[in-house]
Amino acid sequence: MTTKIAIIADIHLPDIAGTPQEAVLDETLALLQTNKPDLLLVLGDSTAAGTMKSADMIHTRLTESGLCFRIIPGNSDQRTPDDRKAVSDRLTSDLIFQNSDCTVCMIDMDNGEITPNTRQNLENLTGRRIVMASHYPIEECLKDEFLAAAIDRLPVIMFISAHLHQD
Repeated sequence: MTTKIAIIADIHLPDIAGTPQEAVLDETLALLQTNKPDLLLVLGDSTAAGTMKSADMIHTRLTESGLCFRIIPGNSDQRTPDDRKAVSDRLTSDLIFQNSDCTVCMIDMDNGEITPNTRQNLENLTGRRIVMASHYPIEECLKDEFLAAAIDRLPVIMFISAHLHQD
């Protein structure tokens, strides 16, 4: 069995309807519904400004698509201090996907450090073909010593990442 994984990153969906980002997201989800990947990874920066309104919009669209997805926040999803925790919670799904072919582990990071949930997942992670995915580039991820050690000890066959915006 070969696992088909689709990846979306850096949607930057604003709070208002009718934007080009919204149109591209809708078209992308329609295309994915036709092609039916085993898993859709949404690798952060889903919102333009880290507001709950846009976080709800993206989460609703993903859920209504019927696709199996995993989502993590990126650094642009943390731009609104008052909404930061709620947006992060809304844009974080189950961080592990497993089938008979592979295990996918989402690497959720907050200010350059892996989150406690990610750390726990890495402590318990087993399998023979592991794919890791993060919003943050691997160079940033490897600065976390615990994550770097996990990558060294586990049979990681692929590391997928988006990129980091510097404000």
